[in-house]
Amino acid sequence: MFSEYKFYDIHSHLHTCLNKMLFDEPFLAKLKQMSIGIILATEDFLDFEEATRISTRLGSVLSVGLGFHPKNYTYFEQFSRILFDRMENVDIISEIGLDKNSKCPMNQQETYLYEMLSNLSSTHIIQFHSPSLSSSILDILSSFHFKKVIFHRFNGTMNELERIIDQGYFISVNVDDIPALSRNNLIQNCPLSQILTETDFPYCKNKNYLTILPKLIEKIAQIKNRCKDEIRTTIKTTINNILVEN
Repeated sequence: MFSEYKFYDIHSHLHTCLNKMLFDEPFLAKLKQMSIGIILATEDFLDFEEATRISTRLGSVLSVGLGFHPKNYTYFEQFSRILFDRMENVDIISEIGLDKNSKCPMNQQETYLYEMLSNLSSTHIIQFHSPSLSSSILDILSSFHFKKVIFHRFNGTMNELERIIDQGYFISVNVDDIPALSRNNLIQNCPLSQILTETDFPYCKNKNYLTILPKLIEKIAQIKNRCKDEIRTTIKTTINNILVEN
């Protein structure tokens, strides 16, 4: 059951590290001991299949998300039908969105994103990759009725945060981004019930996976002037509401 975990990593690519055998059996035992519930985010349908295969080693995977990262949009038309077929059978869509660094033109990215969203149901959980482009995604979302929307590693403006809050969406935060989020008063102004924790491992500065989430909880507690137990309990409730209702 989702509520059994102490920490929640709602966006991790940990399976890529396990596949390269960077973690040994003592690491897996410690992961279980720490009680970390993980959502594996994948970047395309082949990555999804590999994550599904290897997730059994982790023993604490809440779900494997199917994604199609904006960097892969140049292949969208070639693989869209395979992607859409798989979308029907998963609960979580990870790593879709917009990215200025993609080789695909922005107007084409927006077209592809709209097409993907049109193939989803309102019950899907969607994690958006949106560095500096949250407003554009929010504009696209206005044509849909999704409720379980997460802006992964949110780094937007106060105006964008207010729009996210008003729509009942969520942001997931990474310990690397806490200083900037705090400096811009974004953590302070976001309701705790709309904040989720992630590592985005291994795409983060801290390469010791097991220390990331406890440190993140501590940082959020300091910023919010709340105790760590309250932070953990609220996040547990939020993630349970998102996943159990699916």
